Amino acid sequence: MPHYFFDIFNAQSDSVNVGGQDLENDDAARSLALRTLAELAHQHIRREMLCRSVP
Repeated sequence: MPHYFFDIFNAQSDSVNVGGQDLENDDAARSLALRTLAELAHQHIRREMLCRSVP
């Protein structure tokens, strides 16, 4: 089974995936990456909205 590493770099912090993850194939890795990206975007948008709603 292929082993994948998902490192995340942005302006605020870096997250290096040291252990990696076993996934069935490239499609499974792509799907996990897209779900993770959507979750990170959602968290970012929520933080932005909360910051703007505080007077």
